[in-house]
Formats: sequence, C-alpha cells, structure tokens
Amino acid sequence: MTDRTLAEADMQVAEHDAGVRSACMVLKDLSADEQTRLAAEMREKAWRDEMDRLDGAIDIGREQGISIGKKEVARNLLRMNLPIDQISKATGLSHEEISSL
Repeated sequence: MTDRTLAEADMQVAEHDAGVRSACMVLKDLSADEQTRLAAEMREKAWRDEMDRLDGAIDIGREQGISIGKKEVARNLLRMNLPIDQISKATGLSHEEISSL
C-alpha cells in the first residue's frame, strides 16, 4: 500500500469515527508547531538511544553468561580428569584458559 493510499484510508476511517477524527486534528495541530514537533523528535531519539544502550548491555550480559558457563563446564570436566585437549574441544576455551581454572 502506498503512502497516498494509506493516507486516504486513514482519512476514510477518520470521517466515520469521531475519536479518530479528534486525534487526527490534535496530531495535525501538534505537527504544525515546530517546537512541539522538535521536542517530540528529541524524546523519540532519546528513547531509541536508551533502547540501543539496553540492547548492548543485554548482549554483553549474554556473552558474559556464556563465558561463565563454559568455564564452569571446563571445571567440571577437569574434576572428571578429562584431558585438556578434550575439554578445549568441548568448551571452545584455550588451553591457557583451562589451565588457569
């Protein structure tokens, strides 16, 4: 659906629903006010930046959790007296990382 077709469909809905019509009028008024529009854009940018920051933090936390899990598995395999070569293959940890556990 093109933007024009979408806008026409929105207008048809607005014609039949007083609530939508009222909301469209408020939106039109707010959009016309440059300061209000800029403030809204700044709030939206701040919100997106915060979401990006949180996504990054979640990714870091996930990577740290995976690393901790691999080390715990390696410790358990060391307790079972498995060779370091096999532990390295099973966990993806280097020989040095395993030896330091």
